[in-house]
Amino acid sequence: MRIITFLSFYLIVFAGFAQQDSLIEVNIKDSVLTTEFEEKKGRLIVPAKSYISLDVCCVEQYNQKLQENSFSTRNPKEEILKVTCKENTQAISVADGKVALVLKTEGAYTVVLKHGKYGAVYSNLESVSVEEGKDLKENQVIGIVKTKSLKTVLNYELYFKANKMKVANWIKLD
Repeated sequence: MRIITFLSFYLIVFAGFAQQDSLIEVNIKDSVLTTEFEEKKGRLIVPAKSYISLDVCCVEQYNQKLQENSFSTRNPKEEILKVTCKENTQAISVADGKVALVLKTEGAYTVVLKHGKYGAVYSNLESVSVEEGKDLKENQVIGIVKTKSLKTVLNYELYFKANKMKVANWIKLD
């Protein structure tokens, strides 16, 4: 149920961005952020400072791990980047942007950043150091990744308007 709620919430947030862009002209700052973000395709930094490993899994695999079928109507090529980290790792912004949303549910924070027409979702944060509406620079700390059951994993998703993107095409995976 929680997964369905989060999915619905994200879609509403990003659909709102898309609808907003069609109703009012995108301001110059958003246009610049969009262009700068697009120029970094394939070269975005990993969204955590002290990471151990990166696992790009598609939503279909993610569903199997959660034993949920709530995403079954979504494109199986949509991806989530699971960043396994050391304890107390800082989650960082992959590019300049603005904090669109900070949400706490069931003991963990989720932060949504807007990079022009692109959006990034950082989930499973223990604490946050950002506020809604504030501008961020690339590499700026967003918060601390939460440790659950001896695992410290940041979940990262990327959107263009309301459409989920393939993370592997954007992040520099060394």
